Amino acid sequence: CQCGYREAREKIFAADGGGWCWDIQARYFSDDAGVLDWYHASEHVWDPARQVAPGSSSEWAGSALDRLHAGGGTELLGWLKSQVPPRRSKCRTALEKLI
Repeated sequence: CQCGYREAREKIFAADGGGWCWDIQARYFSDDAGVLDWYHASEHVWDPARQVAPGSSSEWAGSALDRLHAGGGTELLGWLKSQVPPRRSKCRTALEKLI
């Protein structure tokens, strides 16, 4: 507050994705935009990359993160949905969890 928080035109609540973080945002910072920080967003992408593309997980994760960087969550979600295989598998489960 000493740095001008109350007067700021735009306020962003950055968090690591834990449910408890979003509870705090909802309770105390509900007018602020909630954003998942880059480190944790990329961490969430890398976990399924190993299931989706075992031999080329770094390439797959790189593609996903490029989309996230260029177009935000909306672009990444669209791309992820196109990656989901029609049949049940570890790959599908991993992608559904990320989505």
